[in-house]
Amino acid sequence: MKQVAPRRYMLNDALTDEEYESMYRNDVLRFVDARSFIKDLERTSRGMDVALCCFEKPGDFCHRHILAKWLNEQTGIEVSEFGVAEAKPEPPKPEQKSLF
Repeated sequence: MKQVAPRRYMLNDALTDEEYESMYRNDVLRFVDARSFIKDLERTSRGMDVALCCFEKPGDFCHRHILAKWLNEQTGIEVSEFGVAEAKPEPPKPEQKSLF
């Protein structure tokens, strides 16, 4: 989905995460209608699951996370990161009762 791909000049390791996010939102996402984008995904995928890919491994900062957050802000759709196990809460530890 080229309309949400980062621009070549954004692929600069000198940018902070905040600078990159600002640039991605202003130079890419500002020109995309979220609901139309979702319709394009649905049409292209023909009802199948969709995976948005890039080179960073799961959990590393990248445009996928910005896009997921933006889609949630714009449409309420929750986007989950594939391959990252969700943290499960620790079960409560049994409390040792005094016998006296």
